[in-house]
Amino acid sequence: ILRMLIEAAYDTHHIQLSIEDNFKARVNAVKALDAEERRAKKAAKEELTAMESAARERLATEGREAFMATKREEVIEDIKASKEYSVEFIESLNDEDIIDLDDDTKAEYEALPTAESFNKAEVNAVVKKIQEETAFGVESLTVLTLEEIEKRDEEYLKSLQDDLVSFGDIDTMNRGHSRAERETFYKVDRLRREITNFTEQMQSLSEERKQAIEDLKDAIDDGTVKTLRAAMRTAKLARLSGDDDQTNGVWALDLIRDAALELKNAESRKRVTEAQKDLIAKRDKCFIRTEPLGRDRYQSCFIHFDYDQSSRVWTERDFILRSKGNVDSENGVLMKLPGEACIGAEDK
Repeated sequence: ILRMLIEAAYDTHHIQLSIEDNFKARVNAVKALDAEERRAKKAAKEELTAMESAARERLATEGREAFMATKREEVIEDIKASKEYSVEFIESLNDEDIIDLDDDTKAEYEALPTAESFNKAEVNAVVKKIQEETAFGVESLTVLTLEEIEKRDEEYLKSLQDDLVSFGDIDTMNRGHSRAERETFYKVDRLRREITNFTEQMQSLSEERKQAIEDLKDAIDDGTVKTLRAAMRTAKLARLSGDDDQTNGVWALDLIRDAALELKNAESRKRVTEAQKDLIAKRDKCFIRTEPLGRDRYQSCFIHFDYDQSSRVWTERDFILRSKGNVDSENGVLMKLPGEACIGAEDK
């Protein structure tokens, strides 16, 4: 019995220390999570401020470039009509030369909108575009629907077929003996193989794209970095994004754009997510029940209340009115005489 009491006292002490340590760890984890959330909000705010500034500068720059392009065309037409200067001289004129040609041009240039003069709606539209480009890591992004991508593929196939037709009667063409004839034969052969390969890819691409789109939707709902990256890789293999030769940027399906934005947001909140996982791990490490722990043979209910810093266990016991023969044992129960039983404070 003495040994059992000593072991029970030892276990109780160490369990108490474990609960207290875990409670402190939980408090620290909550504080760390709050700090990471504040840091993430601050970083997001600073990033948004920088993007708004960049958007205003882009709007002002685009306005100046459009003005200079229009004015350059007008000046070139006027100079060509007067035949006062040569074509080489006209093409050598820079923006400053055109601005200084006359006072009216200079006044128009100085009256162009500045970065601070654009309204919130215009700035927000450009900020959205900058966010999309930043998520892809490119300077230019063209967002397309699935129908537009399929039309793009059809136009590309047609361009290959037109190139093949431009060589004339290809059915009777042979390798030839001259260098020019051999080069033409190889070009035609390469075009034929490219058309065949592209046509075969298009036949199997429909199902692959459907599956890739479903993966993108599931990844966006999941919101984790790993699933988003995997879904975007699958979508790229399904030719739902690619290089844009016209803009020297990238074209992509609108759903890939959404996944890229979600991925950037998940990566920026990675430290917050890790802090949340750390808090959950500390909570699960020493789980404290808040429902009744159970009852003893006297039907006494034992309860632990969460956030009880002393980590005490409370017991709920019913009073039993004392009478002869109504209980087998009087140990461990609270007994009252019928005359002593009362509810609430004593009536004075």
